[in-house]
Amino acid sequence: MKRSNWILLLIICILAVVVYLNNREELKTESNTIKTSFIGLDTAKIDEIRMKTTEGEMLKLLKDNGEWVISEPIRYKANENFIASILKQIHGFTIESMISKGGSPDIYEKFEVDSLSGFNVEIYTTEKLAADFVIGKIADSYRHTYIKENGKDPVYLLKENLTYTFKKSLNDWRDKTILSFNKDLLDKIEYYRDELKDFTLFKEDTVWKLKNETDTYDGKMGSVNSLLANLINLKANGFYDEEGTDILKNPIFEIKIFDVSGKETLLSIYQSEEDENLVYLRKDEKGQIFTGNKSLIRNIDKTLDDLKENVEN
Repeated sequence: MKRSNWILLLIICILAVVVYLNNREELKTESNTIKTSFIGLDTAKIDEIRMKTTEGEMLKLLKDNGEWVISEPIRYKANENFIASILKQIHGFTIESMISKGGSPDIYEKFEVDSLSGFNVEIYTTEKLAADFVIGKIADSYRHTYIKENGKDPVYLLKENLTYTFKKSLNDWRDKTILSFNKDLLDKIEYYRDELKDFTLFKEDTVWKLKNETDTYDGKMGSVNSLLANLINLKANGFYDEEGTDILKNPIFEIKIFDVSGKETLLSIYQSEEDENLVYLRKDEKGQIFTGNKSLIRNIDKTLDDLKENVEN
């Protein structure tokens, strides 16, 4: 090869390196720009999140007096754990790379950040729109997600899988808590069957005991503690929101729970007439009706013999 050709080849290589470095620096600048716009959000000031449920309904999550609630399509307490996961991801958004700098419809469709297949999310702080982006498809690694800001052209690859955090059904977003107590503040628990009191579990000093109409027994601490652990944080599988209460006929059993102040909470459990594995649960007489399967109540459906200490002669 002639000397002049070698010089020309060297010049081409140098130019290629310069172009590569310039593009790399440009990508770094663009990535930092989008990353700053997300990480810069003060999650403590976020007071509203708007997106759709997996059923396609518009979902509005609202921070009301420090508590997150669903304000649309229904009014209900939100699942605080899922809200915390969203806020954590918003705070830690990190861009892996820029996929496309331009605004090609084909590119948007390919990575599912277009208006038809993309998942829109709006974040508000102090009632003002602070972030508006489209979540696209998951990358092949299942650890990254394609994302795009609305009103801007670039498509980015995000170092998170956002699907499980943002894309949920309405029932998933609802708080499924039926009962929530501080164990140390419980005083006594009464079980009823066929509208008659079956037995009472009560605390004497720091020891749990049981009694029926005729006798008093020491509690079997392992069994009693297991029961209490399930009662103080009882969560449903789902919700029954249909009008009317015809499904609530003759409870299987009822539990009255009293705290040290004397406050009473009634939990009623009903068998579904259509599905032998389905039960309905209701806290107090006018509370939300929850649904669950038989395994949900297995750990709270107890008899006196299940909980009393067996005394061997």
